[in-house]
Amino acid sequence: MRFMSVREFRQSTTTVWQALDEGDEIVLTNNGQPRALVVPVTGETLDEMVDGFVSARLGIAIRQMQEASVAAGTDTMTMEEIDAIIADVRREMRESAEAAAA
Repeated sequence: MRFMSVREFRQSTTTVWQALDEGDEIVLTNNGQPRALVVPVTGETLDEMVDGFVSARLGIAIRQMQEASVAAGTDTMTMEEIDAIIADVRREMRESAEAAAA
């Protein structure tokens, strides 16, 4: 895996294509911080690569939600408590819609 600044990326397209042809991944950085990942794909591997990235992003989102739940103290809620909150929100939404229609 290779790290490359956005400036270098813009100025060195030949280097980028060579790296991709060699199967290297490139992490694009901006002000020293990672911003994007450039990976080699082909027509045959595109769908599989996209599926892999979607799965990875989903896993990250789930982990972040779990961490937020622990931080908020909601990780120990029972299903009955969760169902009660959902019912309350649905009732409030229904009442708001009815009030707006009146």
